Amino acid sequence: MDLPRLRLAAALAASAFISACGRQDPPLSLAPSGVPTGLSITGRIPVVGLSGQLTATATYERDIIERVTSRAQWSTSDATRATVSLDGVVTAVSAGDVQIQAQFKGLIASARSTIKEPVLDDDFASSSLDTTKWSIEAGTFTGLVAPVGGHLELRVFAIETNSGLRSICRVAGDFDMQVDFALTKWDDSSVHRVRLFSATTAGGIGVSRAIGDTHGDSYVLTGREDLSSLPSNDSGGALRLVRSGASLTGWAFTGGQWISVGRSSVDVTPVNVILDITSSATSYSSLAITSISNFRVNSGHVVCP
Repeated sequence: MDLPRLRLAAALAASAFISACGRQDPPLSLAPSGVPTGLSITGRIPVVGLSGQLTATATYERDIIERVTSRAQWSTSDATRATVSLDGVVTAVSAGDVQIQAQFKGLIASARSTIKEPVLDDDFASSSLDTTKWSIEAGTFTGLVAPVGGHLELRVFAIETNSGLRSICRVAGDFDMQVDFALTKWDDSSVHRVRLFSATTAGGIGVSRAIGDTHGDSYVLTGREDLSSLPSNDSGGALRLVRSGASLTGWAFTGGQWISVGRSSVDVTPVNVILDITSSATSYSSLAITSISNFRVNSGHVVCP
């Protein structure tokens, strides 16, 4: 037998040996195929007035998983409690029990929840400020706080000043709070920050949308010094603070999702909430305006004087 035929015979023998001994696994599928063996829902159904994203995940043989949120069929047991979109976004309408279902390829997954009212909330839609919830903090002649067209407008027009609100009550325990904002005017030559701040007697920690400071345009986790930042040129969005034990995380709603700005160790004392805009302007003619709306404390408990 010549040399090429010997090589071919050896290769065939090796192939047969591997096949017979079962030492060669079939290649892994790059994408799931066939019928899934399981379906699950993850995510949190929010408090009244807010929306939250649910995710549907299908499981296949060999523990292969696939996100199928946009391909699942979503439904709610009670649309007076909560609605759900084609993409799994749940909006809480009123307090009470509700069940959200996802169906995919013959499988059904359910998420049950008792929707609750916010611990503390204010949509700032009234023509006057609710002074049972807030006191005004504004620099003399340099800050203005006023309800305007279904939101609260904060103006600041001076050097080293702020304009905003401080909560009358304090929030205790683990908490989750958020507020929407929209910047309508600012001075690029000055430093401005829109803040959601948890204030204690020792200082506190907050999350801000900053313009023109040392981090550039960004979201900033800030306290006695800046702790971390996330670059951004958003003119509107939402700010969020979540305290769990002795850890506090700042979040920004940007690009259609919540993104962590940073985390810090904190004390666990009750906090006052501050919603404001600050300015480190270069002249007294500098003006910055922001509007805030849809403030919610989703969890925690309130301690009032």
